[in-house]
Amino acid sequence: MRGAVIVFAIALSGCSAIISQQTSGLADALGGAIRANKDLQTVKDGAPAYLLLMDAMVQQDPESPGLLLGAADLYGFYGGVFVDDPARAVLFADKAMGFAAQGSCLQDALFCDWATLDRETFEARLAEVGPDELATLNTVASVWVGWMQANSDDWNAIAQLGRVQQMIERVVALDPDYEQGTAQLYLGVLHTLLPPLQGGKPELGRSHFEAAIAASEGRNLLAKTYFAKHYARLMFDQELHHELLTEVVESDFDDPQFNLMNELAKQEA
Repeated sequence: MRGAVIVFAIALSGCSAIISQQTSGLADALGGAIRANKDLQTVKDGAPAYLLLMDAMVQQDPESPGLLLGAADLYGFYGGVFVDDPARAVLFADKAMGFAAQGSCLQDALFCDWATLDRETFEARLAEVGPDELATLNTVASVWVGWMQANSDDWNAIAQLGRVQQMIERVVALDPDYEQGTAQLYLGVLHTLLPPLQGGKPELGRSHFEAAIAASEGRNLLAKTYFAKHYARLMFDQELHHELLTEVVESDFDDPQFNLMNELAKQEA
């Protein structure tokens, strides 16, 4: 995105050795740069150059777990946020899932073949995941959520919701405030998809939304937007709905970790 296209053009033409030595770090830096940008259109227009760069680096070093997981994160992020065409969204989600599956398996054998494991084996492996594997677990879970959203008309994909929820719950069990409460936000949404009479758990969802807001000290505005749209709207709590969305719209601060998400939150509000 932005003038970084020029930076990476220079890097590719003159610093390929440096890039090959720092692929996973570069992937992390790309993700951070994207999230820090407040200009949604610039990010949307410029990100495909980053994605092509990631493809090239994966081809050059196809067994780098950090690079593959970074590529999964970026493809999942771009496809989930900026790709409106359903067919293209599936392509992005499939590619992100492929990168995540390959990278996580290379990172640790615990993550190999998770999508096809029987329930007992899956749960046994999940229980073995500890703090050292937390980042990998979080990436796989978030990419999987995006894949399910892109394939929401496929009941085989939706049937994996329970497995993904278990993964996110494991993230929260290991570190409730991980990534400033992002996993808490996911659980808040999952528990408020349905009303109580249909199996939803809105009050549990509310507790997760509140935990996500607390973990980011109120700086992740998307948590407030989703709290309003998923919980307050479901429970017909107009006062809470208005209060949360007003806070989002009137917020004005800079935070590199949340800038892009906060702009999206304001648009949705």
